[in-house]
Amino acid sequence: MRGPAQTSEPVIQYLYQLVDAIAEGRLLIPRFQRPLVWQWDQQAELLRSVRDGIPMGAVMIWRTSGEKISWQDELAGHQLLIPRAEVPHEYLLDGLQRLSTLFAALKGHGPLRSEHDTEIGTIGYDLNERAFVPDQTDKASVIPLSVLSSSITLLRFQRALRGPDAEQWIERSDELAKSFREYKVPVIPIVSDDFEVAARTFNLVNSQGVRMGEADMIHALTWSPTFELRDRIEALRSELLQPMGWGEIDFETVLKVVKAEADLDLYEESVEQVSRVLKDDAEALERAFGRLKRVAEFLRAECGILDWDLVPYAVQSVLLADVFRQKEVGARLDLLRDWFWVTTYGEMFAGLSGYRLGVALKALRDSVRDGILRWSGATPFRLRPLRATADFRAVRIKALALQLAQRQSAARGSDEPFRLLADHKRMAMVQLVRRTVLTKDSFSSPGNRFLCAPEDVAALRQAILSGQIDAALQAAHVIPDDAAAAAAEGRWDQFIAARTAALIDAEQSFVDDIVGRHPHITAERRALARA
Repeated sequence: MRGPAQTSEPVIQYLYQLVDAIAEGRLLIPRFQRPLVWQWDQQAELLRSVRDGIPMGAVMIWRTSGEKISWQDELAGHQLLIPRAEVPHEYLLDGLQRLSTLFAALKGHGPLRSEHDTEIGTIGYDLNERAFVPDQTDKASVIPLSVLSSSITLLRFQRALRGPDAEQWIERSDELAKSFREYKVPVIPIVSDDFEVAARTFNLVNSQGVRMGEADMIHALTWSPTFELRDRIEALRSELLQPMGWGEIDFETVLKVVKAEADLDLYEESVEQVSRVLKDDAEALERAFGRLKRVAEFLRAECGILDWDLVPYAVQSVLLADVFRQKEVGARLDLLRDWFWVTTYGEMFAGLSGYRLGVALKALRDSVRDGILRWSGATPFRLRPLRATADFRAVRIKALALQLAQRQSAARGSDEPFRLLADHKRMAMVQLVRRTVLTKDSFSSPGNRFLCAPEDVAALRQAILSGQIDAALQAAHVIPDDAAAAAAEGRWDQFIAARTAALIDAEQSFVDDIVGRHPHITAERRALARA
């Protein structure tokens, strides 16, 4: 059979029939389904809808007599039975978030987890408050939803109720059980032996719950019995990028590298085009990972970046991966290093549109081709001011952390500061001077952030607070003479202000050197405003 044959009317099934079909392996969850993403408030709202008899919308299944495709053997922490050999096979296309919530609540086999590591234990219903609750089944008035499916277990629960409200709770539990037993769900079957029809339908019916991301849809469209995009990305990520500290790179960034090579808009969703590229070109994904590995090696060697989380903008890695395709790139590594720092300190990719990103990609390709570094931001280049508060998520604070690591590395003759930053990230940027001797603004200032191993914090704090700041300490931590003098006299706000000014000057000098090497960056340049 070729193409879809949708039934003229939905088939109406009881909720428990669908739940049992999943548990018994008669309704399968295809491997191309996205992970669970619903949180407790969404789950509770669905349960209230069932209790009140409000329709939750149709679910869609794919019925096929063709070869079995891979299916999930676990759902929301529950082990599912092996499907039987008979045909046709039925796969859930739309309704996973809803049915997995109801499955976990009514079967009660184990915790319900989401991709955000949210964990919900046994779900119950507080008969006193008339509200669904997680993890409170030891409370006398809470009935676990798992007892509702069997009249025997329900009766056993009711007989154990005690107290003046017991009769009312029994009535309410009967009403609740009846609402779940009698709840009906419309099921729309799509009958086809063509897997691509099923995959396309899966994407088009994404109509309820958390919107499906582009990577999830591409995964569905490229799925075949011999290829799973997520599994392949995970394998390549572990093999090529994990050893470089880039094991946490997101799938969307990898797919942007594929897009760039195919000259597709990096920000615009192009699900079908990317899916076609991946299906038509078996090596596209491998090439993308190979170039990302080269980018990781480059940033490690040239900029001291030993971990994916330290890359200021994810899209910087995408553009760098793209130009590593060019034959001239081997002679342009110094230019690429300067481009990386200019785009970081100029915060070029903050809020950049798809059009402007395309301009930036073309400009970088041209720069690698002719050796002339170009600024392609929407406004003329200028060194962005250092933020008044040191939030490690900010691009400029990550850049500051890398500069501090560079200073310490030069002072010690060791790469250990870069490893320290990669291992501890924001925890390595310590607020050294205590709040009790500072104003609020000084405590949160970048001038109060010191790159230091956790085990060395006490010794460094003691040295600075006691005024024992020697030349080596000054050089390693960018402490100018006026800051050291302020520390010796206990003037801690002045100490932070003087060190902040020194950090600003150091960054200004660093950027000036880069701009001086590239006269084509003739944009507006302003000195950093001192904090």
